[in-house]
Amino acid sequence: MAAWWLSDWQVWPWLGAVGVMLLLGVTGAARRVGLAWTLAACLAVVALWLLLVYVSPWWWLLLAGVVLLVAAVTAAAVLRLRERRAQTLAALGIGLAMVAGGAVGLGVTAAEHERQEQAALDQQHQTSVARILPRTPGSMVNFLVEKIAYPTPDAVTSACFVFAPPAQAQLAGSLRVADCPAAVRALAAKVIDAHDYANNVWLPGQAVTRGPAGTVVDACHLTFDALTDDTPHPNAGPQLGRLTLQQQQGEGSLIVAYQRCR
Repeated sequence: MAAWWLSDWQVWPWLGAVGVMLLLGVTGAARRVGLAWTLAACLAVVALWLLLVYVSPWWWLLLAGVVLLVAAVTAAAVLRLRERRAQTLAALGIGLAMVAGGAVGLGVTAAEHERQEQAALDQQHQTSVARILPRTPGSMVNFLVEKIAYPTPDAVTSACFVFAPPAQAQLAGSLRVADCPAAVRALAAKVIDAHDYANNVWLPGQAVTRGPAGTVVDACHLTFDALTDDTPHPNAGPQLGRLTLQQQQGEGSLIVAYQRCR
């Protein structure tokens, strides 16, 4: 019953026990062994099923230790340690050891389960983040120039979001500011024409190279003079720098390293 409670009241083991009872009844074994042994076999099926599938063995150790402790304390109270002293003290010691072992085992199991759950949550978070990152070098450049052109608080946060922490520090260091948001705002202060900067940016094809560290985007030669623009600004805003991109979880890319333009 304790194992059934610890298993969150699983019903499948009891259905298995009913199956065993029907099998014994059909084969005639129930009549030969008697009702008591038939019920014992069914309960053994339930107990083993619960123990092996649903209930941690550490619970059994803990519960058995508690039972042994209760029996030893009861014996000590009744016999006042005048009789069976060695057996009673041994039972007390073994019971305490079983309770301690079961408690430690349950604690370790719970910690490992929590670690696995946290790892699964971290993996889900990383996958979710990877899905919203820009997927190509061109889309990364377009994303950044748009956020720099219109540096609202959300835009600044989004721009820093695509930089890994080391790359954020490199970006901030290159502009001699405290952090990534300050660096994005410093770049935004150099924008001459926000519309041209955000909408007419062009990244040369030869600016993208593949390397062992990732995809290197040389965003130091961006142009902003589209042919359809009546009032082009060839230097509508700052160059971005050299960006090293690494794909995340088979989805979008993250900027893992940054170098300022020479």
